[in-house]
Amino acid sequence: MSIRLRPVLALAVCTALAVTGLGSAYAAAPCNLVKDPAGDSSVLPGGVVKDDALDITSVDVASDKKRITSVIRVKKLAARPTSTPGGALWQVDFSANEVVFSMSAHSLASGDMVYTSSYSSTVGGSLYAGGTTGVFDLAKSEIRMTAPLTLFAAQASIKSGKTVISGLGGNTGAEFVIPDTPNRLFGSPLLTYAPIPADETAGGKDYKAGTASCVPVGK
Repeated sequence: MSIRLRPVLALAVCTALAVTGLGSAYAAAPCNLVKDPAGDSSVLPGGVVKDDALDITSVDVASDKKRITSVIRVKKLAARPTSTPGGALWQVDFSANEVVFSMSAHSLASGDMVYTSSYSSTVGGSLYAGGTTGVFDLAKSEIRMTAPLTLFAAQASIKSGKTVISGLGGNTGAEFVIPDTPNRLFGSPLLTYAPIPADETAGGKDYKAGTASCVPVGK
């Protein structure tokens, strides 16, 4: 009797281990690669005015074979930060192949949102024309920005399982934005000027492209 039960018990044990292993792997997926304490945002010198919508709590990045998604989380997201009626900026920065990339969300005075990506290197930099999308998630107090890897291909080859993304960080602040949809005046989707920073964070953990993450790539 006991001999007949052994294969069944062995199967049950293996199944349990497999499920436990999957659960552990999911729990161990990179998340909150950059953490920042709440309550340290300020849109005026000396910390006179604080704004929860610009108060960074964490930053993440994740990718698959075709897309990359960056996430910036704040204490309490609002479509129109009370301290920056003229516009606001939420930006995630990271490096790949020695090039610094930025993915940004811009809140216009009109209430509209514009999402952009740009790069900076030792030989110059530019704002990419189009291609970046975003989700302004008030329920989760986070902004998710996604761009196709082909957008960055001329500056960096970001390959799953190979490319290490480093230098992760984020910043927020008041911003004045002038849209330029036809790209005729400035040669880019918009002209931005952000003279008043609110919060910034850096020193995030490295992320290997394609690694499982708590970030839903492309969503």
